[in-house]
Amino acid sequence: GLFLSKTFGKNNCYRYGGDEFLVICPELTEREFREKLNTMLKSKPSINIDGQSVNIDFSYGYVHGTVKDTESLRQFLTIADKRMYASKNKKQH
Repeated sequence: GLFLSKTFGKNNCYRYGGDEFLVICPELTEREFREKLNTMLKSKPSINIDGQSVNIDFSYGYVHGTVKDTESLRQFLTIADKRMYASKNKKQH
């Protein structure tokens, strides 16, 4: 969550599950969001564990649009979730 909040702002990042986070950036265009995401991916975030630097790897999925009601929010979350699992599966092969 720390790397997300540094990239997208603390007020835009939310814990969505045990190891899942939700980023909501209403002020960004899709292009601006992707640019920030790519910058974060290229930075290869790492943490220090017992004196050793360990790279953090993550999978992600996103959707861009305007939420009009709870049903469209559910649809957005479903799409982002499917994309996240597709990203995760690519890394395992």
